[in-house]
Amino acid sequence: MKKNFLVFILSAWLMAGCGGNGDEKELKQVSADVFDEQTRIELNDYFTQILKAGISPADSNAFTDEALIGFGVNYLINTDPASIMNVDEYTSQLSKEKVDSAIFLFFGKKIQKPVSVYEIQYEGGYFTFPKSEGGEMRFAQTQSLKMNADSTFTAILINYIAGSGACVDINADPASWPKDDAPENIGRVRATLRKSIVKSVTRYVLLDYRPDM
Repeated sequence: MKKNFLVFILSAWLMAGCGGNGDEKELKQVSADVFDEQTRIELNDYFTQILKAGISPADSNAFTDEALIGFGVNYLINTDPASIMNVDEYTSQLSKEKVDSAIFLFFGKKIQKPVSVYEIQYEGGYFTFPKSEGGEMRFAQTQSLKMNADSTFTAILINYIAGSGACVDINADPASWPKDDAPENIGRVRATLRKSIVKSVTRYVLLDYRPDM
């Protein structure tokens, strides 16, 4: 049985996570610069989903349709199993519409040209892919958030990985984690976001995501 193959494939691709439909014009800019506890937890979840879906730190302008398709498929596997259609014992399927919605939720754009990506095959409006098992626990903690002159936001975060059986509060102070099974710091990241309100719901659109040296 393949294990986390989609996350591995997408991470390798970038080194060489579902909302409703909508258009960019629906996004309304928010000017408040707030980093309270609620915002910190929201951002922890947001960046955790990005990490789990396989996006690696890189210039977002380099996020091709192939990379975004892999992200959208992985995100839905992780968060919305009800949207996945069973094809047979070894294969599952997602509609392009669902994948597009997942991509739009995080990146504010949709697939320009649907294509096959490694073991993710595209045909007739559907992405078909092998079934897979879970793997390590991956999560992010947001360290800071500031508003930029252009009303975007810059967040500094740390990505972590832990064993599949780890029991860790991802929002807790790392000093409180068990010493014998503490998550491993796998990198500090600087991300640029646009914070918006869509139908009274706060959302973040990822503009840039790269290592913070």
